[in-house]
Amino acid sequence: MTDPAPNGQTDTQQPDGGNNSGFTPPASQQELNRIIAERVNRTKAQFADYEDLKARAAQVDELTQKVADAEASAADVPGLVSQQLRSHLVALHEIPAEDADLFLTATDPEVLLKQVGRLVGRSKPQGNHVPREGTNTASVDNDKRAFAQQLFSE
Repeated sequence: MTDPAPNGQTDTQQPDGGNNSGFTPPASQQELNRIIAERVNRTKAQFADYEDLKARAAQVDELTQKVADAEASAADVPGLVSQQLRSHLVALHEIPAEDADLFLTATDPEVLLKQVGRLVGRSKPQGNHVPREGTNTASVDNDKRAFAQQLFSE
């Protein structure tokens, strides 16, 4: 295992096969503490911006929530517009409340306008219009016509 060296000291073989790696163990506790402190400071330097990154991540989460809230409120805009438009059109065209509840159900303003147009177009009074007035082509026998004229002329 150990052979006496020519100068009388024992020679120990190094576990790495005799290669000297240049590593010298710390000679004192202060030197070991210094080496450990340097290593800790290098590690801390790697993560020095961790608090800043953490704050930015919190800002990103906050902004993401604000964007989601804005998108949700933007999605509600057509519904709010159609509610206001519905109440305006009901008042303008004097549509009864029960007809408005029954027929004006759209949440999209364009569809609501189409519904009002159809409802108002169908509910307009037609008046006393006879489509073929004065064009009666029914023929009556001349004998009957003459009899009727004779009967009523006297």
